[in-house]
Amino acid sequence: MTRLAYDMAAFLWRALLAGKDKENGVEVLHEEKKVWVNSAQYGYDLAMGMMLDAMNYAGVTPHRCILVFEGMHSKRRRQAIDSGYKAGRESRPPQAYEEYQKAIAMMEQAWKAVGACSMRQSFVEGDDILGYLAHHAECRLVIATFDNDMLALSGTNPQGHQVDVWVDGRVNVNKYGDFAFKHVTLYKALVGDSS
Repeated sequence: MTRLAYDMAAFLWRALLAGKDKENGVEVLHEEKKVWVNSAQYGYDLAMGMMLDAMNYAGVTPHRCILVFEGMHSKRRRQAIDSGYKAGRESRPPQAYEEYQKAIAMMEQAWKAVGACSMRQSFVEGDDILGYLAHHAECRLVIATFDNDMLALSGTNPQGHQVDVWVDGRVNVNKYGDFAFKHVTLYKALVGDSS
């Protein structure tokens, strides 16, 4: 049996930031720059297509899928340790976050209606939930994401089950170099990552 766990923040932001929704998108002023904000429906449609690609790879139906969302205040614990945690990231206008929240609601409703389940935990990032699932899975688990850092989870978990990481259509491919997946975190800590 196989289960598929989606990194929903990765899927939804990738979809909402791709291209230009000419029908329902809007241009807004953010930090003295004009920024285009795509609609939740646009993001939903693109994300759904990408999610179906991952589902086809894993060979599962929706009732074997887990949608993993960021918990409320997900970065607070890490920011309490390091106030600069993810501080250098590009900011987005409030309208983008509104569309993101709408897309989350649409996606969760649609997938739950066909048997999928969802997970989130307050004060916990989605990546940490995916790490927990990978460590404790009692069957083969495919993690679908666009975050190459998740490759560190590839391999056999303590229960003896395979964990595969699907990144943008490629499975268990280490873009950082020819070394073991478990060293991805060490590589990023020592060398850094332009993304």
